[in-house]
Amino acid sequence: ALGRFLPNAPTPPNPAIALALRAQGFWDWAILILVVVVVAPLFEEVFFRGALYAAIRRHAGAGAAVAVTSLFFALVHPQLPLGSLPILALGIVFALAVELRRSLIPSIVAHMLNNGVALLLLAIVRTP
Repeated sequence: ALGRFLPNAPTPPNPAIALALRAQGFWDWAILILVVVVVAPLFEEVFFRGALYAAIRRHAGAGAAVAVTSLFFALVHPQLPLGSLPILALGIVFALAVELRRSLIPSIVAHMLNNGVALLLLAIVRTP
């Protein structure tokens, strides 16, 4: 959407989007869904809200853990500068879910749902 207003602005490559735009058949989509909707959210949540969040929380408290892990989460998901704000917000929501529920399950499920909806919308938009 921002590209309409800034047509020459560089967009950092997002491998998942690039793959989704090129996906052709069943196996392309099956692998893409497995990686984007299942594997990536699982590994990212275990790293960001599991290991990193727990370590920061132990040493600096919950507020710092939410802030730092959410910022790092946004930084590893390349977007245009304004596109990083929704990613940052998602990171905050995922971290708060872990803090409030004391479990990774809610953040993993929310992350999977987010990626699944995003992939579905991308599939709909790219369909002629």
